[in-house]
Amino acid sequence: MADQHEAAADDRDNMFVYTGGRVPEHLRLHITHARVDESVTEIDDEAFARCHRLLDVDCHNGVERVNERAFYLCRSLRRANLPGVTFIDQSAFGYCSRLMDVKFSSRLETIETWAFDECEDLKYLKIPSLLRIKFGAFFSCKTLAEAEFGEGLETIGVGAFQYCHSLRRIAIPLKYDFFTLNSNERYDQFDDCFKLATVELVGSIHKTISFLSLQNWRNEMNQEISRINEVLPNLSTFEKAGEMRDWIRRVLRRIEHYKAEHSNLLKEAMVLLELAVWKAKLRQNEEEKHSVLDSNKAKKIKLDLESARHGHRVTCGADIIIKNVLPFLELPKGDDDS
Repeated sequence: MADQHEAAADDRDNMFVYTGGRVPEHLRLHITHARVDESVTEIDDEAFARCHRLLDVDCHNGVERVNERAFYLCRSLRRANLPGVTFIDQSAFGYCSRLMDVKFSSRLETIETWAFDECEDLKYLKIPSLLRIKFGAFFSCKTLAEAEFGEGLETIGVGAFQYCHSLRRIAIPLKYDFFTLNSNERYDQFDDCFKLATVELVGSIHKTISFLSLQNWRNEMNQEISRINEVLPNLSTFEKAGEMRDWIRRVLRRIEHYKAEHSNLLKEAMVLLELAVWKAKLRQNEEEKHSVLDSNKAKKIKLDLESARHGHRVTCGADIIIKNVLPFLELPKGDDDS
């Protein structure tokens, strides 16, 4: 394995091609750039641990796992390109104090315990695919200012962002039991996050609110969502996670209540609509009935008139009456009649 790694090292630009296993000890102090070979699907335990001069590493899309302590104590590492990684194991980048640029995969699901512990130059996180943030995952990332996650995030573990002194904004979804309790039965995810003042909600909650039936419901929901950002700046850091947890539960309960009320209103509206349609149909049927009666009456009157006219016709059976014929058929008056 050592000979294989030596052959892969290019002395011209000091690019090291990683083909698996652990980097040999005699190369660890010399590697500055690393690229993962296409044949590799995971970076092994402690593969690059204590490569103190390593500046950057590039993985291909087929690398799915970065295993335990893979880059532990790579104090010069600044950039890591992880386009296909779905799992980052315990302490994988622990104490990479100069790491500031991580290209996370759009399929990343799990960041394990202490994975980015003491990555002091890491300033921004945006991982929409992430499902699980484990114990102390971003512990003491002192310059981390913003963290944004997606609607699928299920849990933030104990002490996940402790001592992130610069963290001022976090974007998370609404989930029950989102934060886990520590051994002292306390929520400590944001202990010593002195600047944390803004929580934003991701996901469909805002769309749901916009579809609520009544404006005052929408106003109340938006006020409840905004309230956390009024409260957080005035809390001690040891209270922030607990308050966020309680706030999430309040928002969820309230939106569930209004969704139920909205559903009831829709049902009532459907019943009223059905009644209105039914009444309109009855009215239409009644009008059609009267119309038919009027039509039949008109026909009957017409028939009666025709019968009367027929009765005054000459008994010859002619169907046509000629006006002024009857006067000529009258007998002439004699002198005796005068």
